[in-house]
Amino acid sequence: MLQINYLPTKKKGFKLEVNYFYWAAEAVVLLIFILIFNGVLTHKINAKENEIKTKQAEVERNKGLLKQIKEFSNMRAALEKKKSIIDGLNNDRQKWVRVIDTLCNIIPDQVWLTSFKGNLQSVNISGYGITILYINEFIKALQTQDNMFSTITLKYISSGKVPEIAQSIHKFEIDITLKSEVKK
Repeated sequence: MLQINYLPTKKKGFKLEVNYFYWAAEAVVLLIFILIFNGVLTHKINAKENEIKTKQAEVERNKGLLKQIKEFSNMRAALEKKKSIIDGLNNDRQKWVRVIDTLCNIIPDQVWLTSFKGNLQSVNISGYGITILYINEFIKALQTQDNMFSTITLKYISSGKVPEIAQSIHKFEIDITLKSEVKK
């Protein structure tokens, strides 16, 4: 037989299922992690922005120094150019000092010079010697200076007598070509 329940039905209360609770808890935890992560990233971004501002302020302060550095580097380049010119002139001057010093050291006592003419790469000297052997000794001494002189040419030699002492004397003229770089 059929049974019919005539009693009114009870109102059912809202029953919270366990699955909904876990989802809500996970959503809250996820939201907390997102907020913490957002806070950390915001803090890092603010720190980097502050660092950028301090670096930009430092760059602004150092722009004047940068301009001074450029001016000093231009002045340094100009001074180095002037120094190279002075060094070139000084080396050229020292070349002639070395040439004359070498001539003074190798000339025999019985030979003396009366004329010395020099230009960029050649020297013309003339003088007297008591004998041809002393003049020859002087020329051989010039030839041993191969670090300074490249060619030595005897232009002429003439003989004569000194009337007061009846001594023969020989006049000579020598052309010397210097090496392009006179070494010590």
